[in-house]
Amino acid sequence: MREEVGYKNITIIDSDGTTLYEKLFYSLRTAIIERNDTVALEKYLQKAPSAVKRGHALGAYYDPFIVAARHGSLDALKILLDHYSNFMRPTGRTDLDGRYPRVLNTAAQFGQLETVELLLDHQLLKVDIHADYNRFTPILSAADGSDVKDNFGKKKEALIKSLLHRGAHTPDAKYVWDYYLDPITRESKKRSIPSMTVLSLAAELAGADLFKRLIENGADPHVKLREDTEFRVRVDITIISMTSRFAHIDALKILLDCASNIVLLEQDPRKVSETVMKENVRRIITTIGLLWDCHPELINSQDVYGNTPLHYAANHYGNYGLKYTPIFKLLCDRGANPRLRNKKRKTALHELCCPAGGLPIDAAAIGILRDHGANITDIDDDGNTPLHLAVKSLENLDAIAFLLDHSADVGVKNLKQNIPLHEAANGIF
Repeated sequence: MREEVGYKNITIIDSDGTTLYEKLFYSLRTAIIERNDTVALEKYLQKAPSAVKRGHALGAYYDPFIVAARHGSLDALKILLDHYSNFMRPTGRTDLDGRYPRVLNTAAQFGQLETVELLLDHQLLKVDIHADYNRFTPILSAADGSDVKDNFGKKKEALIKSLLHRGAHTPDAKYVWDYYLDPITRESKKRSIPSMTVLSLAAELAGADLFKRLIENGADPHVKLREDTEFRVRVDITIISMTSRFAHIDALKILLDCASNIVLLEQDPRKVSETVMKENVRRIITTIGLLWDCHPELINSQDVYGNTPLHYAANHYGNYGLKYTPIFKLLCDRGANPRLRNKKRKTALHELCCPAGGLPIDAAAIGILRDHGANITDIDDDGNTPLHLAVKSLENLDAIAFLLDHSADVGVKNLKQNIPLHEAANGIF
């Protein structure tokens, strides 16, 4: 193996005949790789073949493989790998003398899709899609949005989808040590808790489709994180809270839908403790407040189905009882319009009165919507008034009485020619 050449002895002739000299911080080699200049790189490696060896005196940041990964210099990386194979002559596949995890994660961090794919497909390398560097895996690095600029998020979305296709783990997380006081022994104990996950990092940049796919592939939307900032340390931070800061409305809708599904499937509102219910309401109100503070003009924003945030709240929380009524008051006080209809001509009052099991509808919630302009006699595309819907659950006596006391029409027929009495006769407890 040839001896290592010092930087002072490295010169190459450029294409225009200019002599290029290496400098103390190997800026010439770095510039050649950054520009993906394959001709100059071939000349450089002829003069300094040991450049691919591990152990740069100035640190790994200047390592040629890491420079190529950071800048997505695909052709330069191919030359470096071929040269490494010929110069180092590894037996079998190699991890580049321990550098492979960092090289792969660097490429992922900077959204270099083609570079990542080369590093995962190259026959020379010990390929590992779960390669761990500094407690980061490639998919964690790819999800990190701290360096996102302009269309960088789209590049990273494509990279994350490619990693998922190759079998990357969506539950991947970076863990840190946290000390807490044992509530029984009052002793200080140490535990390992996540500080970031693929989903929490993606909360800033991922589109709705990718965000949903991450959850479907096993990312936990309910995990609680530790947050360590310059000024304070906080624990039990939810991904919903983090998503609210970025005003990522589509992702927040998906998270709220996940939370609603869990309550419906695993936590019958009748079985939720008073403490848990209060905490749930507090978090929902906090989240709504954060989003409204960021973009108050979106309070009546309608999705592709015509639903507003108030429609969503009425649909998801209408069967949770009076403890959740403050959510409707907050939305209406912040400007939510109960008169708006979705594409099925349903108002938020229709959604509130739809039977969904759980607890009876709180009459006060209906009163809040009515006080802010909801019309109790509005008819949807099926010909139903809110009364048609409310009487389907015979536990809604207070809500039914409220509707009747405020001019609900008992004689209106829907498209099935049913009046509310027909629906009540077929109602359930």
